[in-house]
Amino acid sequence: MTRTIVDIPAAQLAEIDRLCKLMGISRAEAVRRALAAFADGHVAVTPEAFGLWSTAGATPAAKPAATSVAERDPRRARDGAAR
Repeated sequence: MTRTIVDIPAAQLAEIDRLCKLMGISRAEAVRRALAAFADGHVAVTPEAFGLWSTAGATPAAKPAATSVAERDPRRARDGAAR
């Protein structure tokens, strides 16, 4: 394993230490788990993917960005109108 140095605010470190004690794990294990969860939640975008979008006619630039919360997440709209 590779070692690394990370700056963590004191309040956050105290909370991490409290949770680690409660769970019976080391601080290093908590950081490994957090990094694994972070990495698992993100999908890598490769250059080939952009090629797929462009051949399908749906390039990211072709669709205008949503401007309101309701446009980004229709569940947040009330009666079809943004809050």
